[in-house]
Formats: sequence, C-alpha cells, structure tokens
Amino acid sequence: MSPAFLPLSLLAGLGLGLALAALGGLLLGSRVVGVAGRSMEPTLRDGDRVLVSADLLTVRGLRRGQVVAARVPDLADALVIKRVVGLAGDPDPVAGLPLDSDDVWLGADNRDRRALGVVDSARWGPLPADRIVGLVWCRVWPLGAAGLLRRRATA
Repeated sequence: MSPAFLPLSLLAGLGLGLALAALGGLLLGSRVVGVAGRSMEPTLRDGDRVLVSADLLTVRGLRRGQVVAARVPDLADALVIKRVVGLAGDPDPVAGLPLDSDDVWLGADNRDRRALGVVDSARWGPLPADRIVGLVWCRVWPLGAAGLLRRRATA
C-alpha cells in the first residue's frame, strides 16, 4: 500500500468526523476544542476533540452535571474543560459557605488529583458564571468514541 493511499474506511471516518464538526458549527454555533490533559478521564481523554456551543448553553441553561468550557483568570484566561458541580446557593466545598448568585464550582472527573496535578475550582475557587464560554455537547474525535455527551449526576 502506498503511503499516499488511505483505506476507504479511514477516508469515510475522516469525512464523518468533518461532517459532524461542520454540522455542529452550522446548527449550534459550535467550535471544535481540543482536550488537554487527563483531568476529565474517563469522560474525555487527552487529545479528544469536542464541540463547544455558547448557543446551546443559552438555550438549555447552566445545570449541575454538565461539561463546560470556561476561561480561568488564574490560568492567564486559559480555556479549561470541567464539569459543573455547584451552582449559586450550593455550599462551596472548601469554605462551606453558599456560592454567590453568579458563581459556579467546576470540578474534574478524574479523582486522582495528586498524581495528575488536577486544576479545578478546588485550586482557583468559585468561578463567575460569565467565564463559561459554552457547553461541551459532542465528542467528534477519535471517531470510535464520537457521540453526544450526557449530563451526569454529581455527588
């Protein structure tokens, strides 16, 4: 097989991935974002590509259990992907006081924090809700794991 030749199944898979990304972009104002790090395992893995939609978040509203993309000031406005584990009025897991009316608490799915150096609200504290840029609603890469993300109950 020539290195320039791609098997039909791989070409079809790449086409499907591009079609999913384009459809999400057109219909839901989504953009493709890469997942960096292991903090969201097992839900998302390092190198996954996901669709993030601000429009979908506006329609559905912010709810516990959703996976979102947010800009974090402590990290030079880096874009992070985390799960919503606390909303306004919920107790701050560190201080025990209720979260302010415009704050959210974001957490990582991977509980092996010490080994991974996980960075989430346990490090930077409550995050103003306006720092959330969109709802992570679909994984488009790798193709074998492509599909919709579902909201999950949080403890």
